[in-house]
Amino acid sequence: MNLTGAQGRLLREADVVLLLGARGPWHPPTAVGPEVTVILAEEYPEKGYYPTWPYRVDVHLSGTLAATLDGLVARLRERAHDEAAVAARRAHWASEHRRQRAAWRERAEGGRQRQPLDPAWVARAIGAALPADAPIVEETTTPRVLLQQHLPHARPGSYFARMTAGLGIGLSVASGVKI
Repeated sequence: MNLTGAQGRLLREADVVLLLGARGPWHPPTAVGPEVTVILAEEYPEKGYYPTWPYRVDVHLSGTLAATLDGLVARLRERAHDEAAVAARRAHWASEHRRQRAAWRERAEGGRQRQPLDPAWVARAIGAALPADAPIVEETTTPRVLLQQHLPHARPGSYFARMTAGLGIGLSVASGVKI
């Protein structure tokens, strides 16, 4: 479960944010709350390949992501957990997830009869028509958020989008995905 598009609020309310090889995790760089611990797991945590990297990091975990994640999971398994607190937190965020998705559906359904076509409704209609396992290569600008909300992409490795400015990479990315 995730809360796509709610990063601003979540970055202010989180206890910890774990970044895994992140390029530009949020905007603006100051969006994370001052009390939130930011952990960066990265092979090159100094980010020397960027002219600047303006994000605050409190803890650097340097090494391969696979080894770092294996180590984190092992350490977490060693710790005692308050199962009731974990269940309550899981239920809270599952409820938030359902509420967010319902609001997206309601917004899109409200545009069903609009002329010209409503972008949220179009994204929802395309998402409903696609098979759940369809690989998606997205190269849009303005309707990007709507596509992320309504196209099926719960399966890892099924949603491909550009991470840089500019257009023109969709066809080459789609060819690579197909191969």
